[in-house]
Amino acid sequence: MHSSRKRFVLLAGIALFAACEESFGPSGMPTALEPAAKPSSNVLYDYEFSGDIQGTMDNVPASASDPFKQVSTGGLSFSFPTASTGDTFVCDQKNPELVPSVNDWGGYDSAPWAGELNLSRRKRSAFHLQISGGQTDGSGSLNLAVNDVSVQDSNDGEIAVLRFDDARALISALSYSETDGGGQADYDSADRCVDFTITATRQF
Repeated sequence: MHSSRKRFVLLAGIALFAACEESFGPSGMPTALEPAAKPSSNVLYDYEFSGDIQGTMDNVPASASDPFKQVSTGGLSFSFPTASTGDTFVCDQKNPELVPSVNDWGGYDSAPWAGELNLSRRKRSAFHLQISGGQTDGSGSLNLAVNDVSVQDSNDGEIAVLRFDDARALISALSYSETDGGGQADYDSADRCVDFTITATRQF
């Protein structure tokens, strides 16, 4: 009898404690400590291309420790000189299985371009760069890719610089202002040999 009464008192106490916890505990209260959200390591950079590829992009989010690690964005304004300055002999030695590269941009300097950039660091100083877009007057479109090792890679925390010398720019382009013998847009696949620099300036 006493044993049954003690058991009843114990069960009633447990039920009362549970009811109080449900009444006064905050709703949605986690049952365990959850890890805090990891803050983003990205900051904003302005990018500038100079040399045989010229262009700008502003306020682009990128890694604070490596602004060339992975960049994928639109808003790139770019242009080309009349001719590039890379050493075609060096470019061709890097990829002897490909057709010879050239320096003449063939009228690409007639109007500025607008498009997208994808840049990624493959390993240490090896990079993949892809630019795609069209001339702002509608006269042409272009895809350009560079897969090469930079000759200079520096980062002081505020300004980071990549420099490429004698890099082959793989080209796939259409000129709507010029046509081939069949009246179609003139297709250009001649690779250019380019020297260019990309500078990333951190925005504080």
